[in-house]
Amino acid sequence: MIVERWALDELGIPGYLEVPGLERLAEKIHQSGRFNNCQIYIETYPRFFKGEKSLRQFFYQQLKADEKAEKSQEICFNSGNKRKKAFWRMPRLKLAGSWLMTKLAWSVAAVTDRGLHRSENQDNYYISPDMRVFVVADGMGGLKGGARASKLAVDAVEAHWKDNPPDYSDREAVQQWLVDAVANANQSVFTAASQDESVQNMGTTIVAGVQTEANTLQIAHVGDSRAYLVREGKTIVLTQDHSVVMEMVLKGQLTPEQFKNSPFRHYLTRCVGHSGKVEIDRTPVELQSDDLILLSSDGLSAVLDEEQIFQELKDSNTPKEICDALLKSTLDGGAPDNVTILAVKYSVPKEKAKKKKEKEKASEDQAQVNR
Repeated sequence: MIVERWALDELGIPGYLEVPGLERLAEKIHQSGRFNNCQIYIETYPRFFKGEKSLRQFFYQQLKADEKAEKSQEICFNSGNKRKKAFWRMPRLKLAGSWLMTKLAWSVAAVTDRGLHRSENQDNYYISPDMRVFVVADGMGGLKGGARASKLAVDAVEAHWKDNPPDYSDREAVQQWLVDAVANANQSVFTAASQDESVQNMGTTIVAGVQTEANTLQIAHVGDSRAYLVREGKTIVLTQDHSVVMEMVLKGQLTPEQFKNSPFRHYLTRCVGHSGKVEIDRTPVELQSDDLILLSSDGLSAVLDEEQIFQELKDSNTPKEICDALLKSTLDGGAPDNVTILAVKYSVPKEKAKKKKEKEKASEDQAQVNR
């Protein structure tokens, strides 16, 4: 049994079959936060482990088995020591059926502006009172319909949160809750458009996230409002635009550069409210300290690309500073559309960060003594 397969099955971490080699796998696991502070979060079979000793033994057996595998023998011997360190630095574990990683803290801010060429702001956003549910919606359908559609969408999510709040401890339940919330938003806009001829063509994009207790953000979206992850010097687009030109890019009919400059990039293939049912894309994100999540309407992406977004964040620390900096840059760039930016910044809780620094200092002092 190779370690990649074991990591996928036993830890429930998606995508690790694509990770070549033990060193990169260990690195990816640490980046995901599941081994943050060397505590282990096991979703599937905690009943197999009777205590810390048997858990350590299990890891050791997996490593030994993988080192004997012919296909990965070279990789194992090159990176096996690092791999062992990653697992053998574990402190005493809390054996209560599962092992929880260090929980992250986060702060949230948002800003919205009509831009420089629109007479009305048809964007809306929502942050739940517990700061775990985030929504950005960008309306369309004429002067009257766009603002109404986006407001109906965020109101539907808010109503769903009030009437049936999600169980943040259950990630699958959170994902289903989020899909139901977006489906409710779709039905709300569709029903209103069906009953009022003056706004019968209204619709809206939506991008929404729900923060679980397991350092995972569940994201759902329809349209071309985006979610970004800013991590370790890179800005990553987490969502895929539901637009005509994006379909052309995926088919190889347009280059990414042509996509950026296309006058048709805002022609959508999917939106909330144009039919009774809508296909909803879902994206789970494993988070770690210092990550930044951005939810935004296309007013941001129309002006700033991923590299420009990162460059604008260098002198900003808090979510409010981040939102203000990105809005200023968008306005300076011409802001042809409404723009809404919602920022979520993650960190280790202050008390845990303080203990970590104290521990690191103690280790450094001990190393000096040993010298």
